[in-house]
Amino acid sequence: MLISVRPFKEIIRECEPNFNELLSDEDIEKSAIYRREDDRFRFIAARILCYEVMNLHYSMPSPMIFEYSELGKPSLNGVPEFNWSHSGEYIAFFCATGAGIDIELFNELDPQSFSAVFTGTQLKWIGSSRERFFMLWTIKESVMKSTGLGFQLNPLELDPIFTNATNDNWELHFDDKIYFGKTIIKQVSSDNETYAISFCTTDSSVKLDKCVLL
Repeated sequence: MLISVRPFKEIIRECEPNFNELLSDEDIEKSAIYRREDDRFRFIAARILCYEVMNLHYSMPSPMIFEYSELGKPSLNGVPEFNWSHSGEYIAFFCATGAGIDIELFNELDPQSFSAVFTGTQLKWIGSSRERFFMLWTIKESVMKSTGLGFQLNPLELDPIFTNATNDNWELHFDDKIYFGKTIIKQVSSDNETYAISFCTTDSSVKLDKCVLL
């Protein structure tokens, strides 16, 4: 299991001279589609963070040749499953069997307006709490990304069971599979911002409590 959460601008600053060595021509072309520079750099940084983390344990090709499912989920030949996500200033990456990860920057919203995403019981649990909203939102997103189907799935069908008193470890039973997950609330004092990060795996042997954010 490998996980890392890093500022995308930091990744770009460190690796900008080597973009052409690490990214395929196809991904370089895809990155050029983005009009906003930050969006283009997030696209690039996610792939470079993948290389950075995976290369610690696997012999990674350079450039990396990603394959994409019909719904856009990336994969690489010869390495375990992985997933990435980005929000605000950060890119999050996770590698494990059935990996899914989602990171979301806290913002102002009305949790009760999301009845298409949360059940009545879940909305009652969330109340007016932004922390609980983003915990539950990222949990659902991480599982939907693990399946590779995204919002092709009905998020109302996803109902996590918290397995410890602090509600940061959870399981979610769906489609004859069990997703084992963890949620971290990360406060970034330098930016006065808060992020929720949820990640999951279908491998029950993964020690989620031992995970370290690099």
